[in-house]
Amino acid sequence: MLISPRLSLQPLEQSHWHFFYSLHQQSQLLQFVCDPLDDTQIRHKFERKCASLSSQGAPQRNWLISERTSHEPVGVIGLVCSEDDHKQAEVGFILSSQFQGKGYGLESLKTVLEYAFDNQALEQVLAKVIKDNHPSQMLLGKAGFFLQKELSNEVRLNGKWLDEQIFTLSHEQWRLHNALQA
Repeated sequence: MLISPRLSLQPLEQSHWHFFYSLHQQSQLLQFVCDPLDDTQIRHKFERKCASLSSQGAPQRNWLISERTSHEPVGVIGLVCSEDDHKQAEVGFILSSQFQGKGYGLESLKTVLEYAFDNQALEQVLAKVIKDNHPSQMLLGKAGFFLQKELSNEVRLNGKWLDEQIFTLSHEQWRLHNALQA
């Protein structure tokens, strides 16, 4: 379990299914994540997220984000190592709409980055974002990520080809960013 001042991040497990399912019923949350999924697809995605290895066989960790005081689920955040280079990982997150705008996204992301760089000795973390997902772009910037590249017509969502941006943060950049924030 990972702990931050207001949040606890516990490994995703079977008892979290109902919350995970409810996230995937919030269509406004999914507009930048995936096409709508049927119940079977949501269950399959959940099972993959609970596993310690990704579908490509790379190590992964996924956590349920909860408020420490109320224990109410807030969202899900995950870290998947690159299948080629286990010193690099991709982070992804989704927060229930009722908990957005409270700083929980940034707090949980910083907690996972601390885990990634200090406990897992990762050298770089990346995040992929649809170009029009401005809240996630701002969140990544606040956490110290830099836009590395933009890929045109990379992701197909809701029948449209969309541009994808790749943000990166190295261990050194993260250390410097935290020193400047102190």
